[in-house]
Amino acid sequence: MEDRFLCPNCQEVEYFFDGEKLRCPKCNQNDFESALHQSEGNIEYQKLSKLSNPFFELVFGEIYDCDVIYNGKIEKTAIVPINSNPKFNQLFFLFDINYCEQNNPKIVETLKKKTFSELWDLDIKHKLFDKFDCSIIIGSTSDENSIMSYDGWIFKNFQKKNQYNF
Repeated sequence: MEDRFLCPNCQEVEYFFDGEKLRCPKCNQNDFESALHQSEGNIEYQKLSKLSNPFFELVFGEIYDCDVIYNGKIEKTAIVPINSNPKFNQLFFLFDINYCEQNNPKIVETLKKKTFSELWDLDIKHKLFDKFDCSIIIGSTSDENSIMSYDGWIFKNFQKKNQYNF
């Protein structure tokens, strides 16, 4: 039996497709889906996200100009940290805040009312973009003062730009 077929939550039994969803016969569906979603992320992100504490913290609601590295390219962007997991090194942030504010001027106000669990549930179901029409990304901090996203993008060189009344 290959590890990739073992339930990422209990690590004991094989999960299966029941015709509608992937399921584990031992775990409840929410725990299984959460563990499966987490295990599909970039390998470095998976390692960092399991840590119990972040390497550094950004202030929720502050706008940070930063560099983003993906597919060998470096671009400038602006992000806003929204919420973090109190048990692990995971945080949600808005990517390209300028675009988000143009299309949804109350996006930060709306998201600040969401718990980490609510955002995580939408992320698992791939509904974050559909619901908010903005890129809301989960990432983990690294010891290099950067954030590694679920998809392997690296955000670094953070400079505070502005602040929301969060």
